[in-house]
Parts: sequence; C-alpha cells; structure tokens
Amino acid sequence: MGAAMDIWAHQIPKWKGLTSLIGRETYPALITSTADEYFQMIKRLPNQLVASASKPSKNTMGYVEWTAGGKTLLCSLKDSNTWESANLGFAWVDEANRQNPRVVRDLETRLRQLNAPRCMICTTNPAGKGWLWRMAHPESKRKMPNWKWVEASTEDNPALPEDYKARLRAKYGVNTPAYKRWVLGKSTALEGSVFTEFVPDPEECVHIVPPFELPKQFTIGRGMDYGMINPTAVVWAGKDMVGNLWVDRLHYAPEQPEQRDQWTVSRHVEVILDNDELYDEVTYFPADPSMWITKEHPDTGSTFCTADEFQDAGVQIYRANNAREAGLQAMLDMILLDADRCHPVTLEVPSPKLFILDRPENEPLIQELTGLLWAKPEGTTEVGRPDDCQKKNDHAYDALRYLIMESPFRISERGPEERVYQHQIVGSRGRTRRY
Repeated sequence: MGAAMDIWAHQIPKWKGLTSLIGRETYPALITSTADEYFQMIKRLPNQLVASASKPSKNTMGYVEWTAGGKTLLCSLKDSNTWESANLGFAWVDEANRQNPRVVRDLETRLRQLNAPRCMICTTNPAGKGWLWRMAHPESKRKMPNWKWVEASTEDNPALPEDYKARLRAKYGVNTPAYKRWVLGKSTALEGSVFTEFVPDPEECVHIVPPFELPKQFTIGRGMDYGMINPTAVVWAGKDMVGNLWVDRLHYAPEQPEQRDQWTVSRHVEVILDNDELYDEVTYFPADPSMWITKEHPDTGSTFCTADEFQDAGVQIYRANNAREAGLQAMLDMILLDADRCHPVTLEVPSPKLFILDRPENEPLIQELTGLLWAKPEGTTEVGRPDDCQKKNDHAYDALRYLIMESPFRISERGPEERVYQHQIVGSRGRTRRY
C-alpha cells in the first residue's frame, strides 16, 4: 500500500515536482524488505514513467527520478542528516512500530512542500497499544487529531503467497486472540490481550531472538510453577548487567493430560537437575508458594509438602513472591518496547527488556504470552482489566513471573572488560541479518 501510494502520488498533475521519502529504521531493513518490494512495483510500470532510478545500498540512499517531475528518496531514518532539511510532500514509514516515535514526529514536520499531499503513511504489523496505537486509534485518549487508523487483514494482502497465509492459520489457530491479532490484524483482538506489545515471531527478532550460550557474567535464575493436575513449568533465565532478562530454556510437562501419571516428582527432579548443570551456578530459584501447602501422608499420617519432596531430592527452591498484580506489572514493564532503549541483538530502537531464546522447548511460554487474556470483572461475562490475567494456560507465565519478581534489580558494577557482548550474543552482524 505504501509503495502504491507513493507511485500514484507522483502521477497526479497538480503534484508535479513532488518530493517523497520512503524510510525504515536501518539500511539493512530498508534494502531487504521495503525497497525490494518497492522496486518490484517500479519494474512493472511503463518505462516512460521513470527517468532514472538507483536502489539503496549499505550506507547510501536510493532514489527514483520521475519523468513527470519530482523524485522519491529511499533512506534510513536513523541518520537524520539525510532528511532533516528536506522539503517533502509525502512520506511512507514502513514497519513504523520499530521506529523511535520522536523520529517519526520530526519527519512529520518535514511535510511542508507546496502543491503536494503533505501526508505520511505509517505501515506496521500489529504492535499492541504502542505509540502508534496511542497516536492514531480512535479509542486512544491521546489520539492526535490529524492521525487516522486503518486495519487490514493478512488474508487480503495480495503480496503474500497462499502457503504463507496457511502456515499462519495453522500456527495460531482460527479465532484465537493471536489469530485475530497477527492474521486478521484487528485492534479489537488487543482489547482482551494482556501483552499487546509482545512480538512472538522470531523473524521479527524483537522479543524472540536467536539462541546462544548465556555469558558467564549473567546471573542465572530458575522459576518454577508446579502442577499436580496442570503442567509443571520451570524457566531458566539470565539477568545481564543492564537489566535485560534472557529466557534460555523451559521445562513444560506434561503437555497432554493423559501423560500426567508419567510425570512424577522424581522425573521432574531429574530434568531440573540436568538443566541446572548447564550453568556454573543458579543463583536464585523461586517456586510456586502452593508447593508449601502441607498434606497428610495416606500411610503414615505424617504431614509433608511438595516443596519438601523437591528439596529432599536436591532441587533448591524457596517460596516465591506471589503478588499477582505487582508481578503482572513487572512483566508488562519488561515486555514494553522502550523508544529510548537499543535492542542488544538488532541494535535498533525501540527495545524491550525481556528476550526469549528461539528454542523449540520455549514455545509453550511464547504461546501463553501471546494468548493470555485479562481476567473477567466479578459478576460479568466480559473480558475486562481488573489488573490481573485469567488463570488459564498461564503456567509458564507464572514461572517467569516468579523469576522476574525475585530477579536482582541491581547487579554489582563490573569493569568495562566484563561488560556485554555483541560478539557473545549474535556472533556477527551477518547472523543478525540472516535471522
């Protein structure tokens, strides 16, 4: 849509001489996605419409000179020197949710060319109630008067192949909150969702990042939510020196109710101890407080609790802070995309503070965070927001919530030589681009 709007605007006689801009957050993102799609459309135009054209390169903007007059510039918005003095009549910001909102607002002030539409289009995948939603959605209390919100379905996108759409439907399931959000693109689906800014797609590389071995400087924790009927979820994560939490792996079993009898305490213990050995030290290990509820042994009559069974088998745990409202707020703060924070893998803004490594065993946690809904207000059937989430499909979420509530918020200062880490996390920029 953004490409078509730009091409169309340059063919309107009254806008002859129009200067437009197509922008992304970085040149690699611009080259591999937006510019590629744009120039595919340019190739399908009659030759006489285009006077000359050049694709953007690694650090150089691209352009299209139109026969009717005017030009289109394609550049990274990261370097404001290329556009901050421009006299623009139209702009298209692709994947705008990844862009710093201040940059987009600055770009808006460049729309000052006479005899031009003087408008900007921001296209994006659903990104929750982020800054775009707040500025443009009609239900936002902070909506800007000159901004409009338009929703479009992935199903209606002619640029996407049918097998890709079929994989999306299979991944999220029809009529689930995730399906309504990521396939249908409906903001209404965000109303009941708790983590509206959570991006579950590993190709986006926002919350889900390539797997790597956690550096030794990270402080490792293990959160546990035990289930006698429901699955038991155990999360291992590392806290780095700048406050990011990296979820390394998840133990989640049994996934099917018929497997419940196979998963005894001793079997869970074996898996937990095996995973603990992957790290030099597990520093903190909060667990579900309900594990300390005492019960009577049917044979001896003595009292015991599930926590005793795990501790006697060598699994260190202590009673977690189960303040649900505070824990939920802490989780929201970690997932929030902060426009002043640089993503430690992609080196782009905005960035969250919670990252989940793209391992198959972490998929239950990703699915829970994607589909978790706000609890229903008492006495109603509607999904509302009483500052708590529904107690359904939340086991991995609870384990992570315990971990976040107990994780060290301030870690002792280290020398510069011990600080993170780009080479430790992504290996090279090439790997980041490939992902």
